[in-house]
Amino acid sequence: MLAVGGIDSGLYDAALFVHVMLVVVGVGSSFVWPALVTRAARLDPAARAVTGRMVYDLSKLFTNLALFLAGIVGFGVAGFSKNPGNGELVFKPGQVWLDASIGLWVVGVVLGFFVLQPAQRRAAELAEQIADEGDRRGADVDTKLAATNKRIASVGGALQLIVVVVLFLMIVKPGQ
Repeated sequence: MLAVGGIDSGLYDAALFVHVMLVVVGVGSSFVWPALVTRAARLDPAARAVTGRMVYDLSKLFTNLALFLAGIVGFGVAGFSKNPGNGELVFKPGQVWLDASIGLWVVGVVLGFFVLQPAQRRAAELAEQIADEGDRRGADVDTKLAATNKRIASVGGALQLIVVVVLFLMIVKPGQ
């Protein structure tokens, strides 16, 4: 039977398991998308369009949503981290590693949902336009796609750096 809270409880263990699994799914998938897009660049326009749409659709679920939920569940992990000896939280606000991780998570969520995801959607739309219009398209479509892909690469790289820093903070817990 699950106890209600406490760092030695089943509820804490379950929340920590879900938190770590969501991080694994979110981080792991974030490294797949650039490889798919790079390989698709060598394919015909129709295959590039399908790949772009697939990356957009799947990254919403497997990257953005998973990492968002990992943070939400992380709040639960912290809330269930009561010391059985004195009832105080082991992980609490004011700890540098936790506060920095939460701040970086918020930045990552904002970048993921409001910058990266719309750019991925736009890249998919432009790739579909190139596939549909072929040689009839204007040169500006290629320019827009190149600029959008640069934005995706920049923001994606920043997000991966954020993830690495947060992972470091969560594992090492400096200042605890």
